[in-house]
Amino acid sequence: MLKISGLIRRYSSLLVILTFCIGIRCAYSSTTQSDLLREVHLSPNRNELEKIYQYKLDHGIKNSSIVSAFLLRNSKKFLQQGKIKKAVEFGEYAQLISPDYPPVYTHLGKVYWAQNRFLIFAVIKGWCNSLRATFSNYPFAVLLLTNFLLFFLVSFLLTSAVFSIISVYKYFKLLIHDVNHFLPLKLPPTSLISWGIFIFSLPLFFHYSIFLIFFFWLMLLFIYHSKRGKHVIICFTFFLLLSPFLIQIISKFIVTSYSGVFYQLYQANEETWDKETEQKLINWTTNHPNDSDVLFSLGLVKKREGDYEKATRYYEKVLEIDPHFHKALCNLGNVLLATQKVDLAIKSYHRCLEICPTSVEGNYNLSRAYLLKYMFTESKESFNRAKKLDAARVDYYSKIYSKNSNRMVIDETIPLGEFWKKTFGSSLGKKLFSSYLWDRFFKGIPFSYWYSVLFVFLVFVCLIFINHHKFGFSVGCEYCGSAVCRKCRRVVYDDNLCKQCAAVFKGKGGYSISTREKEKKVTQIERFQKRYVIIGKILSMLLPGAGHLWIDYPLRGSVMLFLFFFLLLKLIYRDGIVINPWLVSHARSYEDIVIVGCVVFILYLFSVLNFTAVSVKG
Repeated sequence: MLKISGLIRRYSSLLVILTFCIGIRCAYSSTTQSDLLREVHLSPNRNELEKIYQYKLDHGIKNSSIVSAFLLRNSKKFLQQGKIKKAVEFGEYAQLISPDYPPVYTHLGKVYWAQNRFLIFAVIKGWCNSLRATFSNYPFAVLLLTNFLLFFLVSFLLTSAVFSIISVYKYFKLLIHDVNHFLPLKLPPTSLISWGIFIFSLPLFFHYSIFLIFFFWLMLLFIYHSKRGKHVIICFTFFLLLSPFLIQIISKFIVTSYSGVFYQLYQANEETWDKETEQKLINWTTNHPNDSDVLFSLGLVKKREGDYEKATRYYEKVLEIDPHFHKALCNLGNVLLATQKVDLAIKSYHRCLEICPTSVEGNYNLSRAYLLKYMFTESKESFNRAKKLDAARVDYYSKIYSKNSNRMVIDETIPLGEFWKKTFGSSLGKKLFSSYLWDRFFKGIPFSYWYSVLFVFLVFVCLIFINHHKFGFSVGCEYCGSAVCRKCRRVVYDDNLCKQCAAVFKGKGGYSISTREKEKKVTQIERFQKRYVIIGKILSMLLPGAGHLWIDYPLRGSVMLFLFFFLLLKLIYRDGIVINPWLVSHARSYEDIVIVGCVVFILYLFSVLNFTAVSVKG
């Protein structure tokens, strides 16, 4: 029995649960937990599921995502086999074992809907509960926000890239036309094109990133865009101005998640833990002896394991570092209560409530301690105070109450707010990673001078106030597409027409044109307009929204392009660009691919149909 007890202490909580309840015998000792999850097939009955749940409560475990992933895997299999009752049973126990595990709720919504097809709102409720659980589960919230910001940033950059490429194709000849006026000598067309290519290639000589090159192109061609196009470019540069802040936030999420003992801290407080978790926390205290959060978490682990002597030492050390750490006082009281030192426990709870009178745990635990001293009036008062502060939590712990030390009282844990506080704290690692990430997107501008992006933004804002006609920049004729300006003896009317088109269609300009020249001009216009529409249709089929950019619907086209790139990234990176280190492997569903694929198809269809409508109207 002593040897068995020693083994139980040595292995992780998950292996204890599986060994005790299901009798799994692992043939390969080197198999990781993730591999074990994929290999082992569980088929426990309801009694065994209840034992797992009770074991979780007895050991003070808040969530056991690994076990819940097992149960979800089996629940999905039962659902596919048409065994709805078993699927519901496994799904509900998965929720009980890990109430903060988001995949549980989406799956339960599907199971309840399969049980009763009239409960369509069960699926919606499952999605809503999953979203709520995501934001109450730090690892999943960090994963969601990190990948959302990365998807947003990359989609925005790709949209601006497509916008700039289409702008170059549309307005390159106008720029060449104006360059010809600025040069002292008249050059042949080939030389002018070479000059234009040289101007557009200038950032390459400074080793700028491709995205900065695209913004350089937009700056060169800004004056040739319509008013609507200029406003969209201003929006692009505004988001460029925000990009350093996005990169800093992303860096903080990633560095915090993958560095130090952050993972082990979360395991000890919110999830299951194992011997490796404890050892890493202990090793951390060697170089960081005054890290009160780590010492507090070690005390929490030892108390839940029943090693009250070590738990007491850890909590006392925390209080030496910070005598006002009320959570440590509350948990020290729990340890004293577990060792039958009721009077000392009551004193510890009182000290806790002196520092933090609104502590739900302190008031609830004090009421339990008073009960052991048969102080019923005082117990009721403390219990009512706790219930007034958080009725739902008090009701839950009253429901699972037993004489087990991990169920009789409530253990304080490091709140999620502290994890977020650590996440947004500054560190050298976060600054270095921000610089690295910045160089991946905007190489050419050192991250320490990221505020120079403000200069780019101000340049675009200033350009919007330039009087186009006053400075004599060329425009494209709306009918034939030829470049026209005042400097080359061609008239630019309010309708942006060349002199010939104005004479043919508007009867303006005092320019006489023969019937033959008129027929030739009409043929040229028809050919140009036909090619213009065909290019737009091809662009719409290649990329939703690109055709709208081509025919000067910049806002609508940019929104569709952005949505397309965002959904495309979601399809390519199903688990996210950054993989969650806490994500437990479980049976995968391809429903999200179908849903996103349908949205992309609808976006394509809308892009083509809407382009046809607006092009005919134009």
